[in-house]
Amino acid sequence: MYNLYFKFTARYLKRKAMKGQLNSLKSAGEFTAGGMSIDKLRDIFYALSDKVRLEIIRLLIDNGEMCVCKFQEIFKISQPNLSFHLGILRKAGLVKTRRKGTWMNYSLNGENPALKDLVPLIKNASDVE
Repeated sequence: MYNLYFKFTARYLKRKAMKGQLNSLKSAGEFTAGGMSIDKLRDIFYALSDKVRLEIIRLLIDNGEMCVCKFQEIFKISQPNLSFHLGILRKAGLVKTRRKGTWMNYSLNGENPALKDLVPLIKNASDVE
């Protein structure tokens, strides 16, 4: 639902910009929130919308760098499924990778300004709904 709303709003604003009714807007993706584009912010919230990905972030907060093999042991999910989740976190800029031999090690991307604000929330979140 939100994605549909965002697309509609982005198209509407782009059309307004083309007509010259919004002088400062060149494209709908140029809106920024705290120096971050709306598209990048959307990627971050999408990445954090899944329980497995939130748990990965929480593990990285608690343990620092972790090998992908540890995630497989903890979550007991297939390697392609885990790669999918880690790819989404990587695309959102929440984690960074480092190759160590044949394994990939993941850690939080401390340079991401949104992550700095979200870490306390994720760290203190409870599993009770």
